[in-house]
Amino acid sequence: MKILIEGENLENYYAKVHEACRLGLRTMFNAKCYGKGYSQYDPQISSFIKIKELLFGDEALDLVLLTDCWNPRKLEKGLYYTDLNQLDCKKAIMLCDFWSEADCQRDKYVDFILENGIDYIFSYFRAPFHLWKELKIYDRLIWYPPCFSPHIFNDWGKVKRWDVGNLNAGILENNPFYPERFSIHQKMLGMKDISYYYDKHPGTGFCQTDTPLIGKSFSEAINECKIFITTGNLQYRNFGPKYVEIMASKACLFATEPLDAKIIGLEDGVNYVQITEDDVEDKVRYYLRHDEERNRIAECGYRFALERYCCYAQANFVLRQLEGKL
Repeated sequence: MKILIEGENLENYYAKVHEACRLGLRTMFNAKCYGKGYSQYDPQISSFIKIKELLFGDEALDLVLLTDCWNPRKLEKGLYYTDLNQLDCKKAIMLCDFWSEADCQRDKYVDFILENGIDYIFSYFRAPFHLWKELKIYDRLIWYPPCFSPHIFNDWGKVKRWDVGNLNAGILENNPFYPERFSIHQKMLGMKDISYYYDKHPGTGFCQTDTPLIGKSFSEAINECKIFITTGNLQYRNFGPKYVEIMASKACLFATEPLDAKIIGLEDGVNYVQITEDDVEDKVRYYLRHDEERNRIAECGYRFALERYCCYAQANFVLRQLEGKL
């Protein structure tokens, strides 16, 4: 399958999930990226036709994937390049933080999809499959779950220095999007009988070279914890990147139950431990006392993440959903 992936190079972006998606597609298929930061980028080119000719010559494309469209600017100013409708292939767009990219201006987003002839919407999260059932574009949704590169997130064999780790946005301040994180953090601080590793969230955007807890160093920090906590927002119950990154870093994942947990494949007590604000303290104490049970869950989560949510597995997962549609 020949895929043109349009978007800025995000290798140095703080969130590694975006480039991981592209890595999977580039490794498993004949997929090529074009945008600022990639080797063949030419700022003088303004047409999708020219990009296609530069990367693929006379070869026919199967799919063009627009990956930097989480910026709401696109809904107002349109695409970076012209002539998308002249590409004789299917068109897809990546939808990441749907609540701020699309759902907050739903009518404009629907118009954007229809006017630009977007055939598929690759959604990281499950909520649009529940919230958008009445929209004209609903049947264009395809689930593309957050994935990870095993070269960045893996079991690095670190000594388990910490009982519990927590490096989430919203733990040091009462963030309205993640109020449960602040509450859980306060409870962990009150557990004086455990070693608790936490730090401020590393932020957003592109990283400085000396930024700590980004990429592999973040995975190594998780790997040093017996238990690692995350949540997915109480309203949308998102299955976010940290869910898979924690499992892939071989810590025991403690997390709120995400929407469509059965579809995702998460099983409480099997590959993760389901928590709430009310029971997190009791569950932390229980699993710190039961090493064998906790280690079994961490091992199952690790294998589950590698088999199902590494970037290469995700590329094949999306291909199976597209079979017969291209």
